[in-house]
Amino acid sequence: MKNLRVALLITWFMLLGTACSMTDGLPNTPRPTVQPTKTAFIATSVPSLIRPTASFPGVVTGLMWENNRWIATHDRVCVYVEQKPLWKPGDFWSDFDTTPSVNIHINDAATRDPRRTLTGVLYVEEDTYGEVIGTHGYGMETCIQLDEQQSITYSTNNLMKVTVEYNGATLFADSWGFAIDNQLVPQASTVVG
Repeated sequence: MKNLRVALLITWFMLLGTACSMTDGLPNTPRPTVQPTKTAFIATSVPSLIRPTASFPGVVTGLMWENNRWIATHDRVCVYVEQKPLWKPGDFWSDFDTTPSVNIHINDAATRDPRRTLTGVLYVEEDTYGEVIGTHGYGMETCIQLDEQQSITYSTNNLMKVTVEYNGATLFADSWGFAIDNQLVPQASTVVG
């Protein structure tokens, strides 16, 4: 059993290093959860972390709460989901092939070119007898570029739906409306040709 745990940890660190090298510069460290507050927006290079609904098992960046609604304040929105609240004994989540997928739909359309990363270290869960009953990481992150999504509307509200799926089953689903801050999120340019 001990050799299995060591092999799993070594494999996880190798996969984590690969996933970290494939990201586009975002930190792959656990992030604290921040509840939304109504504050004046100060433009920064790091979007704020928000929990869009009370039941959401993670955080979202690129949105803020203003005038009683969610506003997209950056051209990149990232959805970070913690694995532990969704994990159950018997689940062995260690890489992209075995970990649930985080899917984002905007206005009922699948998002284009999502960038996915796994974060944290591999946790090996044991029962009271020391037997391995499963593994999971810390979290999963999916990011999209708003200006690349053809389903976005700039004049009205949009609906973002997030689902977490594993083996054909939906582990979690939630949705919320948001508007676009036209001054901060550029519209996609149309190529004619």
